[in-house]
Amino acid sequence: MPRLVTVRLRPSGGIKEWLRGRKLADSQAASWLLGYLVYRVLERLRRELSVEKVLRPNLPPDHPFKKKPGDLEPWEARGCVMPDAVELVVDGDVDVREVARNVKEVVERVLEDLLRRGRESPWERRDDLYEPLTGWWKRVLKTAGVSPPRIELPTGLIQASVAVVDLKDRDDKRAYREAVRRVASLLATRTEVMDAEGSEGQPCSVCGRYPIVGRDSLWEELSKHLPPQLLKEWSAGVERLCPACLLKRYLGMRVLRSWYPGRGDDEGGAGGVSWIPSTAEVAITPVKVEVLNEWEDLGDDFRRTAHGFLKLVLPEQLRELARYLRCVGARDRAERLEEAAERLESGRLAPEDLPDEVARELLRRTPKAPRLDERLRDVDDPLLRALLCVEGKFWYDPRASRNLQELLETAELEDHYTPYLALLKLDGDRMGGLFSRDPDTTERASKATIEFGREAMRIVYEHYGAPLYCGGDDVLAALPLHASLDCAFELEEAFRAHLSEWDRTCSAGLAVVHHLHPLRDAIDLAYRLEKRAKEAGRDRLAVGLYRRNAPERVAVLRWEVDEERPWRLLAELADLVSRRAAYHLPRDWWEGWWKELEGSEDHDPEELLRSLLGYVTLRHREEGADEKRITELVRRIAKTAGKAAPEDGDPGREVGRALEIVLELRSECPIGGDES
Repeated sequence: MPRLVTVRLRPSGGIKEWLRGRKLADSQAASWLLGYLVYRVLERLRRELSVEKVLRPNLPPDHPFKKKPGDLEPWEARGCVMPDAVELVVDGDVDVREVARNVKEVVERVLEDLLRRGRESPWERRDDLYEPLTGWWKRVLKTAGVSPPRIELPTGLIQASVAVVDLKDRDDKRAYREAVRRVASLLATRTEVMDAEGSEGQPCSVCGRYPIVGRDSLWEELSKHLPPQLLKEWSAGVERLCPACLLKRYLGMRVLRSWYPGRGDDEGGAGGVSWIPSTAEVAITPVKVEVLNEWEDLGDDFRRTAHGFLKLVLPEQLRELARYLRCVGARDRAERLEEAAERLESGRLAPEDLPDEVARELLRRTPKAPRLDERLRDVDDPLLRALLCVEGKFWYDPRASRNLQELLETAELEDHYTPYLALLKLDGDRMGGLFSRDPDTTERASKATIEFGREAMRIVYEHYGAPLYCGGDDVLAALPLHASLDCAFELEEAFRAHLSEWDRTCSAGLAVVHHLHPLRDAIDLAYRLEKRAKEAGRDRLAVGLYRRNAPERVAVLRWEVDEERPWRLLAELADLVSRRAAYHLPRDWWEGWWKELEGSEDHDPEELLRSLLGYVTLRHREEGADEKRITELVRRIAKTAGKAAPEDGDPGREVGRALEIVLELRSECPIGGDES
């Protein structure tokens, strides 16, 4: 008799909790670890069981986990596409406890390998940080539960559950749906082990959920030795991590890169994949991309101002990298960076004359958007390389504000400079029903979502973003503001194309936040917006603007209405309107009248909305803007408003809010344009 074997690897507290971190590297590492564990579990079960069919994940032969590192595309080396479940049809008897044992052994080996790689990396110099992890791992790893087996892994880590049910007839759709329901009920509950031994019960600085490793004295001592790339120190204290967050920090800062030794320069064990960008680096990317695109036309004045900016900020960055190298025992390389920093400050060394080994360290170790990192490999001008390797946080350093302002004005880049970035969360609509129809549909839908996920990774890369998670039908990414809307539109188009057989749609949330906004909270906002888009009727994009010390602004509109994209129309309109218009909108105009006028013989709400939009935008149009173009865009926006708004919502209010948001976004940075 065939049986349905299902293994779920779910992070404690859910995927959102698992992805939350202080650094984008933490989140990307969490995603990669979850996907890699699922892949290894799948490979193990295929060897150990008489598998008739793999329903999911239905991986193509060229999936990144099956490739050699040197054969990976640039976007494939910076994340993975993998759901959180393995679903197999197996012939013959299957012992659920034997399956659980196999899963447990896989997880053990993967995590032990991570710790081994960690010890062979910069962390090898800090046994006082490494040892608590290994002790924690040996102490709390255990199996618990009776039916079904639940593999209780260390506190805050991924919890694995296994279920085996009879399928009776593999072609019987009713039998399959019943089996899927039984699996869901068996795997519905999870328990967690809270292990506060040795930590005095203090919560983690990153997740705030689990107890920290060790005691305060351990972290105070570590802060004296570890650089800020590994351990953050504030005026109020030092970062303290729980075991799970510490493991993700290991993985995101160094170990993940060691998995891809065939990509690029690997000298000194640095790995071929550059450091994962920070939120500040993602925010400054529009300026860097524009400089790279326009470099040939910028002229001598820009080179002069670039010299002044680099002389001020580059020495400090070189010293931070030197401190990191000293931490890993590379004293000679650290001294070369420190010497270069001193010579830059004194004027005895020009930024374009950096010694080759110093320039290589700067290029290799500066966090950058993945696509920008790839493009920089082909840049020959040493001054341009040095400028684009200045880490994001130094572009926002108040001490460099005067030099930076001169730099931006010389190149007319003020419009591209913004401290904001976007977090995009996209998820398929009603996908649960698709994976519970019958085995054939599950298999084909799994293949379609994996293919979409791989294309999503490429799309995020092409828009200079950093992928944080891709489970197939759901995507989480950090994006520079100038490319965020275009990226969202392209992802939605790709989703509909790959899931066209089932006519599936998707919903998304786009949270625009300051680069200093805590990342874990920003991820929460993106998830909340995606949920809001679904509650508004699905097949929608919710955009939220979260300025510092200002109330949130949120609007939800359909992706597409009658072959028109309302958000894109509004973005085009914003390009023709003064940046000051965002602060002069009469907000009370938009609310309350649409429903009253709808169906009226004397008044058309669409006409009233067109009049209001036209008055505001024409009054505040940019000098030289085409009045006819503004009028045409206003007409098209008003025409789509009734269908674009949330179900049971107020179209006038929603379009008014959306206009406010795009005008404010445009005041920060060009949006919806060509960022290539």
